Order: sequence, then structure tokens, then C-alpha cells
Amino acid sequence: MPNGTTAKPSPGSRLPSWASLLALLGAFLVFLVAWGTILVVGFRLDAGVLSHLQDVPQRVLDVYTIGLYLGLITLMAAYWARFEGRSWGELGLGWNAEHLREGLVLGLGGLVAIYGVSWALGWARFVPPDHWPAGTVVADLGAAAAMGLAEEILFRGILLRTLLRDRHPAAAIAVTAVLYALAHFARPGLTLQSSILPFLGLTATGCLFAYAAWSRQSLWLSTGMHAVWIFFIALSSQLNLWTYSAEGHAWTGSGYPPSGLLAGLTMLACGSLLWLKAFRARSAHGAGR
Repeated sequence: MPNGTTAKPSPGSRLPSWASLLALLGAFLVFLVAWGTILVVGFRLDAGVLSHLQDVPQRVLDVYTIGLYLGLITLMAAYWARFEGRSWGELGLGWNAEHLREGLVLGLGGLVAIYGVSWALGWARFVPPDHWPAGTVVADLGAAAAMGLAEEILFRGILLRTLLRDRHPAAAIAVTAVLYALAHFARPGLTLQSSILPFLGLTATGCLFAYAAWSRQSLWLSTGMHAVWIFFIALSSQLNLWTYSAEGHAWTGSGYPPSGLLAGLTMLACGSLLWLKAFRARSAHGAGR
């Protein structure tokens, strides 16, 4: 089990971890600019459309998104294997069904707790759809699994384990949680005041996922939790499954659970359960020696 000490540096990149990650960020920004330029030229768009993204044709956005994910995957692979010079086995991708089940149970349990409390207090009301379109459900399941795993590889795999080369686990977890929040919380219509809760909620979520990945030395627990939440948010949004009262907004996040106070408390509870389980395992191991 992790012992809370700083990890030994990998025999890969000689740069400090922060400089190595800045190089990855720089490469990704260069790719973003290059890919955007290629699409503007290829689709013969007016460059001014970049200041009015809502006017960009959907087919262009689809091509941009596909290329963005493919480019990110390629950059991550090149960075980890070539720039960092590390093996894929170090990312925590070794199959572990027990960790995945634990993550799925924690993710589902957290959502049941949040929406059970919200429903009981009148902050949220379930609105069943006329029918459950199988195509939508299957598509959301696939997207949740793919996005959950991809984001775990990036944030709790590559970013966290790069920082663990020469940073204390607590610092590495905190930094990756903030980066995760920064990458997710900005959404149309958010003001500085209205962005505080989403940012704090996503930071708490990032801390939980990072702690789960570090404490278990595996990405499957955090992937399970992450995928459940993505699936719930996507399906609820597409089928309008819930309505929310204004007075409970700060607690429920009004359709975006990670931004609510209930989610923050749930993340804290889940993290406590993971810590308690690890503590008991260490105690039992020590007693058996």
C-alpha cells in the first residue's frame, strides 16, 4: 500500500515534473491552434467565426471534437512512452474487477444519497419520460465508459503519476484536482460568483478520484465512479429526468451534481470510506505479521 512518502523519480524524463507537464501543455496548445487552423482553411470558414462559436456548423464541430480526442490520445501516448520514458504498466491500467465494482458501487451510492436527500427535501423531482430510448441509453453508456477511462488516464494516470516522480502525494493529488476542475467547470452563463461552487465541487471530485487512484495504485476504482456520474448527468440532461427548485440550487447544483454542496459532502464521505478501508487493511496486515 502507499506509505505517504514522495515517490522515487522515474528513469524517464530528467526535467522536474512541473516542467515536464508544461511541455505537454505546450504541445497540446500548439496542436489546438494547428487543428483549428486546418479546419478553418479546409471548410473555408471566415476567421471571425472563432469569436462566435455558436455559429460554427455542427459538422465542423463534430470533426473538431473527433480530431481533438484523437490528437490528445496521440500526444498522451507519445508523452508517456517517449518524453517521460515510462511503461504503460505504471499507469495503473492492470485489470482489476474488484476495484471497478467498488467504484461503480460508490458512484451509484453517492448519486442515490444526493438525489434521495434532494427528493425528500423537495429540492428535486423525478420526471419519468414517456419512453426510454434504447439508443440514447446505450450511447450514453458507451460515452460514459470511454470518457471516464480517457479522463482517468489523463488526470489520475499521466498527470498524477508524473507529479509523483518528485512531489509528495498530497501535493500531487491537490494539483491534479485543481487542474481537473479548471478543465471542467467553465460553462456558458457562469459568472465569477456562480462559478465558485462548481469549481469547489469539481476540485473535491478531483481529490476523491486522485486519492482513489493513488491509494489503490489502480485507475479502475476512479474510472468506475467517474463513468457512473458521466452516464447519470448525460442521461438526465438528454431526457430531462429531473426538475429543481431554486431554493435548493446551492445544494443540488440544479442538474450538475458535482457543483452542489451535497456532492461535496458525498465526496468527503466516499473518501473517508476509502481511507477507512485502507486503514483496516494496513492494520490487519500489521497484526498478521
